[in-house]
Amino acid sequence: MKRLATLTAIRRLSIASFAVISFWATGALAQVSESAQVPVTAVLQEVRPPLAVVGTEALDFGRVNIPSGIQVGHACVYDIRAIIATQVFVSEVNSAGNLVSSVLPTPSNCEQSGRFQPARFAVTCSPSVAVTVLNSVETNVISGGLSIGRSASVDVAATQRNAPNRVIQLSATGDTIVVTCPDGSAFGSTSGAFDVAIGGKLTVTEVAAAGFQTNIATITLTVSY
Repeated sequence: MKRLATLTAIRRLSIASFAVISFWATGALAQVSESAQVPVTAVLQEVRPPLAVVGTEALDFGRVNIPSGIQVGHACVYDIRAIIATQVFVSEVNSAGNLVSSVLPTPSNCEQSGRFQPARFAVTCSPSVAVTVLNSVETNVISGGLSIGRSASVDVAATQRNAPNRVIQLSATGDTIVVTCPDGSAFGSTSGAFDVAIGGKLTVTEVAAAGFQTNIATITLTVSY
C-alpha cells in the first residue's frame, strides 16, 4: 500500500510539472512576434477627356442679287438650311418683313446662283458622353444693307462624320443642342467624332454695295461637357 501511495504521488507530481512546463512554453511562444510595414502609394494624374472642334467650311451664300429698288423698302432674303441643303430658299419681303413673293425672279429681282453651303465644324469627343454644342453669330459688316440671322427651317444639325444626311440631333430654333458623342455602334457612325452644320439667313436691302463680301459675319461654335 505504501508503495502504491508513493507511485500515485510521483505521478501527480509529474502531471503538475508537465502542466507548469507547458504553460511556460505556451506563454513564451505567445510573446514572440515580428511585423513589417509597406506604404500604400499612387500617382494621381488629371486626365482631360478628348474634346476638340475645328471649323471646316464657311457659310457660303454664293452669288445673290441686290433688290432692284423698284419696290422701295423691299429686301431679298436668302435662306440655307443646316441639312439637306439642296437649294437656297429665296424670297422677297416688304419693309415690314412680310412675304411679297418666293417665285423667282421676284418683283425686285431677288435670285441666287453659284455654289452655296452651310457652315461646318468637326467635333472630336469622348464616346457616349453628352456634349453641349453652342453656336453664336457676330456680324462683321460695317456698311449697311446686309444682315445675318438664323435659318427659318433647320438652323443647327449634328450629323455623322462625313455623312451630312445622317442626322444625330438638330434644332430649328435656339443656339444650343446636346449631342451624345457617337460610340461607333450605329451604322455609318465614327466613334468619338461627329460634324455640326449651321445654316443661316442673309437679308439684303437695296442700299447694299455690290462686290465680294468676304466676312459678313463670324460663326463661333463652342463645345463642352
